[in-house]
Amino acid sequence: MRVIRDSFGGNGNPDTGEDNDDGNTAPQKERIIFDYQLDDGLAGSKSDSRQQVVDMHSKLSEFDRVIAVKKLLIDVNKPTETPQETGPPNGQLVEKHQTIKVSAGEQASNADLPPLNFNLLTPANWDNLGDLEALSNTVHQMAKRLPDTQFAMSLCQLKTGRAFSMANRMPRVAMVVTIAAPHIPTIVLLDVERTGDIALSLMVLRFKCRPMFEILESTVKLMLDGLIDASGHWDHETEEIVADICSCERLPKILTPRVNAGLPGQSQVWALKLLSKLRLS
Repeated sequence: MRVIRDSFGGNGNPDTGEDNDDGNTAPQKERIIFDYQLDDGLAGSKSDSRQQVVDMHSKLSEFDRVIAVKKLLIDVNKPTETPQETGPPNGQLVEKHQTIKVSAGEQASNADLPPLNFNLLTPANWDNLGDLEALSNTVHQMAKRLPDTQFAMSLCQLKTGRAFSMANRMPRVAMVVTIAAPHIPTIVLLDVERTGDIALSLMVLRFKCRPMFEILESTVKLMLDGLIDASGHWDHETEEIVADICSCERLPKILTPRVNAGLPGQSQVWALKLLSKLRLS
Protein backbone atom coordinates (compact mmCIF):
# COMPACT_ATOMS: atom_id res chain seq x y z
CA MET A 1 0.00 0.00 0.00
CA ARG A 2 1.31 3.44 -0.87
CA VAL A 3 0.35 6.84 0.56
CA ILE A 4 1.56 10.05 -1.09
CA ARG A 5 1.76 13.40 0.68
CA ASP A 6 2.76 16.65 -1.02
CA SER A 7 4.22 19.71 0.66
CA PHE A 8 5.80 22.93 -0.54
CA GLY A 9 9.16 24.17 0.68
CA GLY A 10 10.42 27.72 0.92
CA ASN A 11 8.01 30.64 0.76
CA GLY A 12 6.27 29.64 -2.43
CA ASN A 13 2.55 29.71 -2.99
CA PRO A 14 1.24 26.12 -3.15
CA ASP A 15 -1.63 27.18 -5.41
CA THR A 16 0.32 29.16 -7.98
CA GLY A 17 3.83 27.80 -7.56
CA GLU A 18 5.14 31.39 -7.46
CA ASP A 19 7.82 32.55 -5.06
CA ASN A 20 6.85 35.26 -2.62
CA ASP A 21 10.45 36.26 -1.83
CA ASP A 22 12.15 39.10 -3.63
CA GLY A 23 15.16 36.89 -4.46
CA ASN A 24 15.54 34.42 -7.26
CA THR A 25 15.06 31.31 -5.10
CA ALA A 26 12.64 29.00 -6.88
CA PRO A 27 9.97 27.09 -4.92
CA GLN A 28 10.52 23.41 -4.27
CA LYS A 29 7.65 21.00 -3.95
CA GLU A 30 8.33 17.90 -1.88
CA ARG A 31 6.43 14.63 -2.29
CA ILE A 32 6.83 11.97 0.40
CA ILE A 33 5.79 8.50 -0.75
CA PHE A 34 5.08 6.09 2.09
CA ASP A 35 5.54 2.50 0.99
CA TYR A 36 3.89 0.00 3.35
CA GLN A 37 5.88 -3.24 3.37
CA LEU A 38 4.77 -6.50 4.97
CA ASP A 39 6.98 -7.38 7.94
CA ASP A 40 7.50 -11.13 7.69
CA GLY A 41 9.31 -11.26 11.03
CA LEU A 42 12.50 -12.45 9.34
CA ALA A 43 14.54 -9.30 9.73
CA GLY A 44 17.51 -11.25 11.08
CA SER A 45 20.21 -13.01 9.12
CA LYS A 46 19.13 -14.12 5.66
CA SER A 47 22.15 -16.36 4.98
CA ASP A 48 21.22 -19.79 3.61
CA SER A 49 17.56 -18.73 3.58
CA ARG A 50 16.83 -21.17 0.73
CA GLN A 51 18.57 -24.09 2.35
CA GLN A 52 16.15 -26.95 2.98
CA VAL A 53 18.26 -29.02 5.39
CA VAL A 54 20.90 -27.92 7.88
CA ASP A 55 23.48 -30.32 9.30
CA MET A 56 23.33 -30.18 13.08
CA HIS A 57 26.32 -31.34 15.16
CA SER A 58 26.20 -32.21 18.80
CA LYS A 59 28.29 -30.28 21.26
CA LEU A 60 30.50 -33.36 21.76
CA SER A 61 31.29 -33.94 18.07
CA GLU A 62 34.54 -32.84 16.48
CA PHE A 63 34.85 -30.58 13.48
CA ASP A 64 34.81 -32.64 10.28
CA ARG A 65 37.03 -30.28 8.31
CA VAL A 66 39.75 -27.70 8.79
CA ILE A 67 38.70 -24.08 8.33
CA ALA A 68 41.40 -21.59 7.46
CA VAL A 69 41.18 -18.26 9.28
CA LYS A 70 42.73 -15.26 7.60
CA LYS A 71 43.10 -11.69 8.76
CA LEU A 72 41.36 -9.04 6.72
CA LEU A 73 43.42 -5.85 6.51
CA ILE A 74 41.47 -2.63 6.22
CA ASP A 75 43.11 0.54 4.96
CA VAL A 76 42.00 3.11 7.50
CA ASN A 77 43.67 5.92 5.56
CA LYS A 78 41.59 5.33 2.47
CA PRO A 79 39.34 8.35 1.93
CA THR A 80 35.66 7.62 2.16
CA GLU A 81 33.36 8.71 -0.58
CA THR A 82 30.90 11.37 0.43
CA PRO A 83 27.59 11.00 -1.40
CA GLN A 84 26.78 14.07 -3.37
CA GLU A 85 23.42 15.62 -2.87
CA THR A 86 21.63 15.82 -6.14
CA GLY A 87 19.23 18.63 -5.78
CA PRO A 88 16.48 18.95 -8.35
CA PRO A 89 16.35 21.77 -10.85
CA ASN A 90 14.53 24.85 -9.67
CA GLY A 91 10.81 24.38 -9.39
CA GLN A 92 10.80 20.61 -9.93
CA LEU A 93 9.22 17.96 -7.73
CA VAL A 94 11.31 16.22 -5.08
CA GLU A 95 10.27 12.63 -4.34
CA LYS A 96 11.28 10.99 -1.07
CA HIS A 97 10.44 7.36 -0.30
CA GLN A 98 9.81 6.21 3.24
CA THR A 99 9.15 2.53 3.92
CA ILE A 100 6.98 1.58 6.88
CA LYS A 101 6.78 -2.09 7.87
CA VAL A 102 3.44 -3.36 9.10
CA SER A 103 2.32 -6.72 10.40
CA ALA A 104 0.04 -9.01 8.43
CA GLY A 105 -2.92 -8.08 10.63
CA GLU A 106 -2.33 -4.36 10.22
CA GLN A 107 -1.95 -4.72 6.47
CA ALA A 108 -5.15 -6.71 6.22
CA SER A 109 -7.09 -4.06 8.14
CA ASN A 110 -5.92 -1.41 5.68
CA ALA A 111 -5.78 1.03 8.59
CA ASP A 112 -7.88 3.66 6.84
CA LEU A 113 -11.01 3.42 9.01
CA PRO A 114 -10.95 5.16 12.40
CA PRO A 115 -10.85 2.92 15.48
CA LEU A 116 -13.26 2.95 18.39
CA ASN A 117 -11.90 4.31 21.68
CA PHE A 118 -13.13 1.70 24.13
CA ASN A 119 -13.49 2.41 27.83
CA LEU A 120 -15.34 -0.71 29.02
CA LEU A 121 -14.19 -3.19 26.39
CA THR A 122 -10.57 -4.24 26.03
CA PRO A 123 -9.06 -3.62 22.57
CA ALA A 124 -7.55 -6.62 20.79
CA ASN A 125 -4.56 -6.73 18.46
CA TRP A 126 -5.21 -6.82 14.71
CA ASP A 127 -2.84 -9.79 14.47
CA ASN A 128 -5.73 -11.81 15.98
CA LEU A 129 -8.07 -10.90 13.11
CA GLY A 130 -8.49 -14.49 11.89
CA ASP A 131 -11.52 -15.07 9.67
CA LEU A 132 -12.93 -11.70 10.71
CA GLU A 133 -10.92 -10.52 7.72
CA ALA A 134 -14.07 -11.29 5.71
CA LEU A 135 -16.08 -8.65 7.58
CA SER A 136 -13.16 -6.22 7.65
CA ASN A 137 -12.71 -6.33 3.87
CA THR A 138 -16.46 -6.06 3.34
CA VAL A 139 -16.78 -3.00 5.57
CA HIS A 140 -13.96 -1.29 3.69
CA GLN A 141 -15.82 -1.86 0.43
CA MET A 142 -19.01 -0.49 2.01
CA ALA A 143 -17.15 2.63 3.12
CA LYS A 144 -15.92 3.19 -0.42
CA ARG A 145 -19.47 3.03 -1.76
CA LEU A 146 -20.87 5.37 0.93
CA PRO A 147 -18.44 8.29 1.20
CA ASP A 148 -20.93 10.38 3.21
CA THR A 149 -21.34 7.68 5.85
CA GLN A 150 -18.97 7.45 8.81
CA PHE A 151 -17.56 3.99 9.52
CA ALA A 152 -15.42 2.98 12.51
CA MET A 153 -14.10 -0.46 13.34
CA SER A 154 -12.12 -2.17 16.11
CA LEU A 155 -11.40 -5.58 17.58
CA CYS A 156 -12.07 -6.28 21.25
CA GLN A 157 -11.50 -9.14 23.65
CA LEU A 158 -14.38 -11.26 24.91
CA LYS A 159 -15.22 -12.06 28.51
CA THR A 160 -13.13 -14.93 29.82
CA GLY A 161 -14.12 -17.97 31.83
CA ARG A 162 -16.18 -19.97 29.33
CA ALA A 163 -15.27 -22.50 26.65
CA PHE A 164 -16.48 -20.15 23.91
CA SER A 165 -14.06 -17.50 25.15
CA MET A 166 -11.19 -19.48 23.59
CA ALA A 167 -10.44 -20.55 20.03
CA ASN A 168 -7.59 -23.00 19.46
CA ARG A 169 -6.24 -22.20 22.94
CA MET A 170 -6.20 -18.51 22.06
CA PRO A 171 -8.62 -15.82 23.29
CA ARG A 172 -11.45 -15.38 20.81
CA VAL A 173 -11.94 -11.79 19.62
CA ALA A 174 -14.95 -9.82 18.43
CA MET A 175 -15.28 -7.11 15.81
CA VAL A 176 -17.37 -3.99 16.45
CA VAL A 177 -18.34 -1.79 13.49
CA THR A 178 -20.28 1.47 13.86
CA ILE A 179 -22.12 3.01 10.91
CA ALA A 180 -23.35 6.60 11.12
CA ALA A 181 -25.27 7.38 7.94
CA PRO A 182 -26.88 10.77 7.34
CA HIS A 183 -30.40 11.27 8.74
CA ILE A 184 -30.71 7.81 10.35
CA PRO A 185 -29.77 6.46 13.81
CA THR A 186 -26.52 4.63 14.41
CA ILE A 187 -26.10 1.01 13.26
CA VAL A 188 -23.65 -1.39 14.92
CA LEU A 189 -22.39 -4.69 13.50
CA LEU A 190 -21.14 -7.40 15.88
CA ASP A 191 -19.25 -10.51 14.87
CA VAL A 192 -16.75 -12.91 16.44
CA GLU A 193 -13.91 -15.05 15.16
CA ARG A 194 -15.41 -18.31 13.87
CA THR A 195 -12.65 -20.83 14.59
CA GLY A 196 -14.27 -24.19 15.33
CA ASP A 197 -16.92 -24.16 12.56
CA ILE A 198 -19.35 -22.06 14.58
CA ALA A 199 -22.81 -21.37 13.14
CA LEU A 200 -23.47 -17.80 14.28
CA SER A 201 -25.37 -14.98 12.63
CA LEU A 202 -23.97 -11.50 12.14
CA MET A 203 -25.68 -9.29 14.74
CA VAL A 204 -27.07 -5.89 13.76
CA LEU A 205 -27.97 -3.35 16.45
CA ARG A 206 -30.25 -0.60 15.15
CA PHE A 207 -30.25 2.17 17.71
CA LYS A 208 -33.38 4.27 18.04
CA CYS A 209 -31.34 7.50 18.14
CA ARG A 210 -27.75 8.71 17.96
CA PRO A 211 -26.58 7.47 21.38
CA MET A 212 -23.64 8.73 23.38
CA PHE A 213 -20.65 6.48 22.93
CA GLU A 214 -20.82 5.35 26.57
CA ILE A 215 -24.34 3.99 26.01
CA LEU A 216 -23.34 2.40 22.71
CA GLU A 217 -20.33 0.67 24.26
CA SER A 218 -22.24 -0.58 27.30
CA THR A 219 -24.93 -2.04 24.99
CA VAL A 220 -22.28 -3.78 22.89
CA LYS A 221 -20.66 -5.18 26.04
CA LEU A 222 -24.00 -6.56 27.26
CA MET A 223 -24.54 -8.31 23.94
CA LEU A 224 -21.04 -9.82 23.83
CA ASP A 225 -21.20 -10.92 27.47
CA GLY A 226 -24.57 -12.53 26.78
CA LEU A 227 -23.04 -14.35 23.82
CA ILE A 228 -20.37 -15.85 26.07
CA ASP A 229 -22.86 -16.77 28.81
CA ALA A 230 -25.08 -18.48 26.20
CA SER A 231 -22.14 -20.61 24.99
CA GLY A 232 -21.78 -18.95 21.60
CA HIS A 233 -25.40 -18.01 20.85
CA TRP A 234 -26.94 -14.55 20.81
CA ASP A 235 -28.91 -14.34 24.05
CA HIS A 236 -32.63 -13.54 23.78
CA GLU A 237 -32.80 -12.29 27.38
CA THR A 238 -30.06 -9.74 26.67
CA GLU A 239 -31.94 -8.58 23.58
CA GLU A 240 -34.99 -7.90 25.78
CA ILE A 241 -32.81 -5.86 28.19
CA VAL A 242 -31.59 -3.53 25.41
CA ALA A 243 -34.93 -3.41 23.57
CA ASP A 244 -35.63 0.17 24.73
CA ILE A 245 -32.29 1.34 23.29
CA CYS A 246 -31.98 -0.64 20.08
CA SER A 247 -33.48 -3.44 18.04
CA CYS A 248 -31.49 -6.62 17.38
CA GLU A 249 -31.47 -8.27 13.98
CA ARG A 250 -29.67 -11.47 12.99
CA LEU A 251 -28.20 -11.85 9.51
CA PRO A 252 -27.45 -15.56 8.99
CA LYS A 253 -25.07 -16.77 6.26
CA ILE A 254 -24.34 -13.21 5.10
CA LEU A 255 -20.58 -13.75 4.68
CA THR A 256 -20.34 -17.41 3.69
CA PRO A 257 -18.30 -19.35 3.00
CA ARG A 258 -15.59 -17.36 4.74
CA VAL A 259 -12.84 -19.37 3.12
CA ASN A 260 -13.65 -17.37 -0.03
CA ALA A 261 -12.73 -14.06 1.64
CA GLY A 262 -9.51 -13.80 -0.34
CA LEU A 263 -11.06 -14.42 -3.76
CA PRO A 264 -10.95 -11.41 -6.14
CA GLY A 265 -14.20 -9.46 -6.02
CA GLN A 266 -15.71 -11.47 -3.15
CA SER A 267 -15.64 -8.59 -0.64
CA GLN A 268 -17.38 -6.32 -3.19
CA VAL A 269 -20.18 -8.88 -3.61
CA TRP A 270 -20.58 -9.22 0.15
CA ALA A 271 -20.59 -5.43 0.53
CA LEU A 272 -23.50 -5.04 -1.92
CA LYS A 273 -25.38 -7.83 -0.17
CA LEU A 274 -24.85 -6.37 3.31
CA LEU A 275 -25.72 -2.83 2.21
CA SER A 276 -29.01 -4.17 0.87
CA LYS A 277 -29.76 -6.03 4.11
CA LEU A 278 -29.01 -2.87 6.14
CA ARG A 279 -31.17 -0.81 3.76
CA LEU A 280 -28.30 1.54 3.07
CA SER A 281 -28.05 1.03 -0.69
